[in-house]
Amino acid sequence: MTRTARRGPSAGADGGARIGELAPPAVGRTHHGEELRLEQLAGAPVLVMFYPFAFSRVCGSELAELQARRAELRRLGVRALAVSCDAIHSLRAYAEHLVAAAGSAGDVGDVGDAEDADDGAGPAAGDGLGVELVSDFWPHGRIAQDFGAFDAERGVATRTSYLLDAELVVRHIQHVPTHQARELDETLDVLARLSRIP
Repeated sequence: MTRTARRGPSAGADGGARIGELAPPAVGRTHHGEELRLEQLAGAPVLVMFYPFAFSRVCGSELAELQARRAELRRLGVRALAVSCDAIHSLRAYAEHLVAAAGSAGDVGDVGDAEDADDGAGPAAGDGLGVELVSDFWPHGRIAQDFGAFDAERGVATRTSYLLDAELVVRHIQHVPTHQARELDETLDVLARLSRIP
């Protein structure tokens, strides 16, 4: 039995993202400080993965697994964005921490290789992370709010993923409680199907 709860087409009744509709426009800054606009990623599937906190145990395990499987994302032509309400400087330090932790675990793989730097997966690919950490710090939680993935009581993003097709239409929503990790196999299976859609 899976711990993953999928939200259906009625999700987003409060103005958030809905399955079958275009994802909300989003603008944020990556851990490199570069502006990232979601609309610029059209043309390939996109994983928009919201998570509550940098440096937390569950978030760290999810991002470490995503990093370890970045070659699968690259094969599928998927752009992966991990969005939290942390400030850019925190995310930069977090990216360095994740890459260093993978290195000590012997899982850095092709960090710094030309293939990683030129695969079109974005700036994060060249630093060995394989995912772009996006700051939703200010206006605080705006991206998460627009997607319907913001916990207003705690002031953090929820643990929710939105899988978008090449036209940035929401095709799948994956949500789990904050204390649980998402099933990455499920995410990759859906992304594999999306990458085959002409």
